[in-house]
Amino acid sequence: MTMSVNICPAQRDDFLPIDVAADYLVGPIMEILKQYHQSDYLEPVRAHFRTLLKWMARDLENFVQPMVSVAAQERAKEMGLPDLRQFRWKDQPKKMKDPGRAIFHWEHYTPVANIVRDLLEINTPSRETVTDVLKTARIAWILKEENACLNHRSRPDSDNDYRAVGIRLLPAAQPHSL
Repeated sequence: MTMSVNICPAQRDDFLPIDVAADYLVGPIMEILKQYHQSDYLEPVRAHFRTLLKWMARDLENFVQPMVSVAAQERAKEMGLPDLRQFRWKDQPKKMKDPGRAIFHWEHYTPVANIVRDLLEINTPSRETVTDVLKTARIAWILKEENACLNHRSRPDSDNDYRAVGIRLLPAAQPHSL
């Protein structure tokens, strides 16, 4: 598939937005889902496909603009750091001055388990239905102490769960503002 990609020039060179990335990822995921649903009585095969989907869902973090909690951004400011939304997980030890990853946490706001569950519930995958699930991926920089308050397996409503434990998120940043 050849696509024309318009990415804001101010965006990082290593960042491809989920809206664009989903067009490339949807085909392989649809094939895995098709094979998963056709292997009804082969549990070891189905388990393998679930593992593949889990890692594919986890890696969606590379295609979303991170959100950031108010508390994490305040701590970053105290440390002399700019807007955390410009950083990726790999930046944490050096660029974010958190070598032991003891201060900040790269949180899957939409749990990977939710994305995998939603994908597996699609009995007849289409580009649209799979893309809709992929676009639910969200990441947030939060503090380690905020992370300790969250349910990490499944969150039917991340907005509500964050609110319930007092985690407030900053509004989304526009790509040109980072």
